[in-house]
Amino acid sequence: MTIPRYLLPLLALAPLTGLAHTETEQCTINPGRASFGSHGSMTIANGVPAMQLSGGARCSLKGYPIRENWIRLLPENLNGGVLRNAATGDAIPFELYGDAGLTQRLQQGLFYDYSRFPFPGGTPDVSQFPLHARLRPANVAPGTYTATIQLRWHWRICVAGRVLGACYFPGWDITPGVSGGCLLEVCTSAPTDWGTGVLTSLQLTVQVRRDCQLNAPAVNFGSAPLIAGFRPVQQRIQVRCSKGTSYDVGLSDGVNASGGQRHMASGGNRLAYELYKSSSGSERWGSTGTERRPSSSAELNPGSLDGLTYQGFDYRAEVLPDQPTPPAGTYSDSVVVDVRF
Repeated sequence: MTIPRYLLPLLALAPLTGLAHTETEQCTINPGRASFGSHGSMTIANGVPAMQLSGGARCSLKGYPIRENWIRLLPENLNGGVLRNAATGDAIPFELYGDAGLTQRLQQGLFYDYSRFPFPGGTPDVSQFPLHARLRPANVAPGTYTATIQLRWHWRICVAGRVLGACYFPGWDITPGVSGGCLLEVCTSAPTDWGTGVLTSLQLTVQVRRDCQLNAPAVNFGSAPLIAGFRPVQQRIQVRCSKGTSYDVGLSDGVNASGGQRHMASGGNRLAYELYKSSSGSERWGSTGTERRPSSSAELNPGSLDGLTYQGFDYRAEVLPDQPTPPAGTYSDSVVVDVRF
């Protein structure tokens, strides 16, 4: 049987604060965005790869590396390390890193020397202040998940370039209170006082969509010389969908159906068969209306919508006895199993 998969989900990160200029206005607190793409709940349950996002600050001249500038980062509030669904209370853990290799994990209340993080190619472009975030595996209901995090930046940066510790016009860009390590305008060592810095708030968001996983083994009637020799086959389709999601399951008429009757085909020859709900019933399992099966009717784990447990739907496949025996051959059909939320 052919099994369709539906993976529908989104993520965006957007700071909440406006611009906050520092002394020479070369560097600013500035909104940034990143997207984890669109994910279903089953993908979220397996974890999402890390993505780069803006740290909420940037410098006006793009392309200058950090080099010997001094930058510190303090994660003041990481929202408990989770994105939360306000409607359900479900939460998705996240982690924030200073590097693409995910070796420098940022923790609330601890300072990080941002200018010493390892970056591909040496050092990062100070126009970006890149950070990296990833979602940890979680079994959650569909919906919108958000977290607001607060990062405090401290820096002394020369955007225009410098020589022998002296910064070209318009001079050093420093956050409030940074001092020490300089003689007049010549700075050769790290600040001794990092001051109060500047604060930015980033809003992390992910949209989780409804999703399902299915397991539908193939049906094999075996071989027989006459129609009367084919015995019914009992089989089970297993389905699990997003936490809290009710659904129903339908089976198509196959690719060789005629007049609403399913057929297997071997070239131009046909062999009629049918699929019935449950292992002993006579009610046809189809794709429309009451022929579909609701999640509450499962023989295995009916009504279990925890996002983890498979529900089992039993059925019986039967070659119809009231038909002439067709010519010898291998007869087959393909039936689509569809799940409707």
